[in-house]
Amino acid sequence: MINLLAFCFCCSLAITAIHVCITRPGMILNWIGILTVRLPDWILKPLHDCLICMASVWTITFWFASGNSLRPTLIMAILIVAGINTIICALLDKLTDYGC
Repeated sequence: MINLLAFCFCCSLAITAIHVCITRPGMILNWIGILTVRLPDWILKPLHDCLICMASVWTITFWFASGNSLRPTLIMAILIVAGINTIICALLDKLTDYGC
């Protein structure tokens, strides 16, 4: 269980970094956000536009990249990462001008 929580916390921080680097003006990956602006929301949100929505796609990506197999624990990991991302999103809204 500790390993799962550590994985979820690291995954959430990585997702936050991806989100910030793509959505904030002047960041190094902001050009990706500019190029993909015409894509529909149902593609944009899980890829880089919504920190909470990103938990689905990116947790699955990191799960398999770290050598894990398909197990029911993956669903729990997605939900934990989405919860952590919700807390991070609330903090970003309070602490930054850009919000979440």
